[in-house]
Amino acid sequence: MNIEINHYIPIIILAIFAICMIEYALHSSWNLRYFTTGITCFRIKRKFTFSNLEIPVAEFESQFKGRHDFLGIPIIPSILFNKLDSDTYAFREKSWFPSLYLPIMRGLIILSPDKSNIVYKAKLNYIPPILFLVILPAIFGISFPDKESWTLFVPFFLISMGFQSIRYIYISIHCHKIINKFWLGNAQQKNKADAKSSAAY
Repeated sequence: MNIEINHYIPIIILAIFAICMIEYALHSSWNLRYFTTGITCFRIKRKFTFSNLEIPVAEFESQFKGRHDFLGIPIIPSILFNKLDSDTYAFREKSWFPSLYLPIMRGLIILSPDKSNIVYKAKLNYIPPILFLVILPAIFGISFPDKESWTLFVPFFLISMGFQSIRYIYISIHCHKIINKFWLGNAQQKNKADAKSSAAY
């Protein structure tokens, strides 16, 4: 079995390298289809009545800078945001390394004025499952799903996923506060404009 696995390792490495390059390109270019399709890891829907809401991505990013430096290196990466279309924002880690966890997911914020809600989603990246469940066991001569692959690599995958899930839930909570703040600010400005218009008459 080990001989067979070793024989295919160069092909596996080339294949994973190609997949990595494709995902990196889609990840970095904020590809709409890439961010909106795939396996959903979690989904949070919040009721919110709004319309014509425009939020600068810098407002989101300012709240999620990399922190907890170790020897001058941020081990929790900053979160970047991008507006994919009029009602959809995507977010992801600025870098995969150095990081306390391996980014398993990418995030999505979907504003739905017609449905009076905001949906926060996390989609599974393609590389981490392949890396943890196929590539690393193959390199170490383990045939997934043998017991060794479960005991050695699956816990790392689950820990990273759990850590990132907690962070993404935290992000969704704070993004909702930002959206609420902007909506209240817009409403106040509209009320002031309406008051001025009424006073002019």
